This record gives sequence, C-alpha cells and structure tokens, in this order.
Amino acid sequence: MDKHQNSQLLKQDNSMKEPFLDKLTQESLVINKTEEPAHGHGHAAPPAVRTGLAKLFGDNYITFSILTALFFGTYNFLIDTAMQGQMPTLRIMYLTGVFPIIYYLAYHITQAVQLNKKKGKFWTRSDSAYIKENGSIDWYLIRLVFGRFLCTLTLVGQVYYTFSSSIKSGISSAIITSLYAGNVLTTSLAFYLIFGEKLTQKHLVGMIFIVISIIMISYGKDSQIDSSLTNKYTLSVWVPIGMAFLGCFLFTTQSLISRAVRATKISSLQYTADSIVLSSLITTSLALFEHLAVQPYTLQEALYVLSASAVWILGVLCLNGAITYGKAGPVQALAQLQSPSQLIMEISIFTRIPTLYGVSGMLLSIIGALIIILSKK
Repeated sequence: MDKHQNSQLLKQDNSMKEPFLDKLTQESLVINKTEEPAHGHGHAAPPAVRTGLAKLFGDNYITFSILTALFFGTYNFLIDTAMQGQMPTLRIMYLTGVFPIIYYLAYHITQAVQLNKKKGKFWTRSDSAYIKENGSIDWYLIRLVFGRFLCTLTLVGQVYYTFSSSIKSGISSAIITSLYAGNVLTTSLAFYLIFGEKLTQKHLVGMIFIVISIIMISYGKDSQIDSSLTNKYTLSVWVPIGMAFLGCFLFTTQSLISRAVRATKISSLQYTADSIVLSSLITTSLALFEHLAVQPYTLQEALYVLSASAVWILGVLCLNGAITYGKAGPVQALAQLQSPSQLIMEISIFTRIPTLYGVSGMLLSIIGALIIILSKK
C-alpha cells in the first residue's frame, strides 16, 4: 500500500508540472477554475467572479475584435497625422508609452483599494496572481509576462524600422504594412498546431476576404504616397519586407502568450497592465530625455501621440481579452479591419478621395467581417 500511495503521489506531483498545453485541453474545467478575473490587488477571486471576464470576452469576442480594429485604426490615423508625411522617428513612438503607465497605476490602485476594503490590507500573498495556490512563486507566469514585455519592446523598434526602411527602399509603407495581414494566417496555424483550435470553412473564407481587402486598400494608398522622401535613399526592398514578416512573428507570439495565461491565476486586465508597463517605462523615460535634452515635443505632436497612446491601450485590452477567450484566427482577421477604419477616417476628416482599389478593399473587408460574424459558432 505504501508503494502504491507513493506512486499515486508522484503521479499527482508530475501532473502539476505539466505544461499549459495539457491544461488547456480541459477547456471548461480550466476556464472555470483558474482564469478570470483576478480580484483585489492581485488575483484569486471567488469562482463566480473569476469567470466574469472569461464569459464576457468569450461570448463577445467578435464585438471586442471589431472594437480592437476601431481603436487601432484611430491609433494609426493619429500617428500618421503626427508624422505629417515626414520621415518616421523613434522620438514620436516614445510618447506612446504614457497611457499604458497610467492604466497600470489606475488598475493596481483600484484593486488595492478594493482588497483593503475586504481584508484590511492593500496586498496579500494569497491574492497575488504570481503566487500559486500552494504558496510558491509562479515562475511560469513571470516568464510569460516577461516574454510579452520583450515582444512589446521589440515591436516599438520593428514598427519604426518597417516605416523608415520602406521609405528608404522607395516602396510605400502602406504596401509593406499590408503584409501584417499575414499574421491572420500565421496565428491561425499556430493556434491549430499548439492548441488544436479548428476553424470552419466560413471562418477561413471571411479571413481570406479580409486579407485581400487589406492588400487592395494598401495598393490604393500607394498611388497617393508622396515620393519626395524616397528619391534620395536606396535600400533593398527585402529589408522592409523582412521587417514586416518579423512583425507577423511577434504578433503571433504575443497571441500565443495571451492564450497561455489562461492556465494561470492572472486576469487579462492585469496581464495587459503588467506585461506592457516595463516597456512603457523605458519608452517614456526616453521621451523625457528627448524633450529635455534633445528636441522638445511640439504641442501638436504631444496631443496627437498621447491621444494615440490612450486609444492604443484600449485596443490592447480588447485584443488580449478576445484572443485569450475567443478564436484567435477570426479575432486577428477582424482586428485587421483597422486599415479600412483608418481609410474611412482619412476620407471623412481630410476629405481624401479613395481610389477604386480602396473602395473595393473596404467592400471586401465588410463582406469578410460579415461572414465571420455570421459564422461565429
């Protein structure tokens, strides 16, 4: 009997060390027992509350995906307006870290106050998402958050070099960034191989429609690009293409990490706050250095980019929740509607006349979105 009991205990101990992929195969049990949202200045909450955000995002991931597209489209529009057709500079991107820091502080202060009302303390070890039920530190979660931090920080430089290298190579940055639509396919493939997430034929058709629409809209923008910045640079077109594919890899990696946190105590709201605060602190510090020691930001630059920072964090919150609890492929496809959203803003605010490709692309994107929405199940 002693040997049998020891064997059973060993099996139980090993099962606790299984990777998150094994845990995620038990969908309903994992979601209901370990996921959302953390309560208090940390995490573990009663099951009825803990499943609240999981149910909200899971049942409405289509809606949150569309909101993501609107927020990101607004972000792109504001950043482009701040650039005013000039060569992209990293100093502009530095300011985008301001509102993520504000969100981080607001979230944790709110949770700390709520926990203090319940337990008389602003923080307890048992309520922390980074502490397992057995009292040990959750190094797995720490690695996930740190991995997301690295991806986010890398994306700041990647986005800048994608725009600048596209200008130096003489090709429209709109054409190059349309390659980001490939993220829809890479994410779908990755989630199928790793999580076994299958899509219906209608999902695939809708996603393909959206990818084609992004390419058409970008091609339409190409004819409107001012080439005055490109004639003094010569750079291989494969450089911006390579940077765009790097972006696809980073976006897919971020999506995988977002889904992986389902096997931990952390909520998607806290995960968003914690995973981007380090990179935001770095970029905001660089922004202060730029403003005080290099070149002050103009009021117009600050207003546009800070506004972009605010809508960006809203987009990230919607995207993280939708990917964590929805179908990643359709979520990423609908998020790509940010391109037609941006085009609509340019038409309505700056009265820019779209090309035939732009109009056709918008129609295709609407059709693709409707196909995905109507085939949600």
